[in-house]
Amino acid sequence: AQGEALAREARAECITKSFEAYIQSKAEEMGLEVSARITLDELLLPCRVELYGAASVQERQALSETVSRELGMGEEDVVWTDSHQSSE
Repeated sequence: AQGEALAREARAECITKSFEAYIQSKAEEMGLEVSARITLDELLLPCRVELYGAASVQERQALSETVSRELGMGEEDVVWTDSHQSSE
């Protein structure tokens, strides 16, 4: 059971890092410097994305729409935060 939990945690971390890198790549394509924090649900699917970085209202909206569409999430689950709070 403990091994399964560790394996799940490792998978979750890998998935999270992959999504964060993907979002940063999309932001860079738009000329933005953005970092992201992903929350996964029990199925290890993204259920919330917090974005941090300087962007205009239009840039925020465009990136939010892209992220929500490409990750299969509701736009309301992609939120922008002005201050970056690292979970590390």
